[in-house]
Amino acid sequence: MRLLNHARWATVTALALFTAGCGDDNNAPEGGIAGTYAATEATLTIDGEDTDLLASGAALTVTLTEAGTTSGTLTVPAILSETGTPQSFSLAGTYSYDEEDGTVTFNHASDTFVGDIIWEVDGTQLQGTFADTEGEIAVTLERQD
Repeated sequence: MRLLNHARWATVTALALFTAGCGDDNNAPEGGIAGTYAATEATLTIDGEDTDLLASGAALTVTLTEAGTTSGTLTVPAILSETGTPQSFSLAGTYSYDEEDGTVTFNHASDTFVGDIIWEVDGTQLQGTFADTEGEIAVTLERQD
């Protein structure tokens, strides 16, 4: 599905939303946000129908370093892929953390939705939702270390 890996959502829509509440630096885990995160929930909603992306074979893991760099992978199975074949996207790049807002943004060379989401820090989780005219993706990343 094109929604999973289309990078230009930000130019199509202004619907990048937070999943809950207003964040602040008190929501960050003690010691900062650096660490490895993996998707524990990922839902695609199109025309009111929800698809559990993780149960369908998708996976997302990203590591945030204290230096502001990232590594990781977004895996999209053939059934969800725009090309009809399995795809793997590198999440190597950078991130910025706004302590005042309690949000994280990613900058990756790969063409994915991950960089289009404004992620809210909630303790050991990063939560984000993105919508465009095709549907909505809601993802929760849980810190693994």
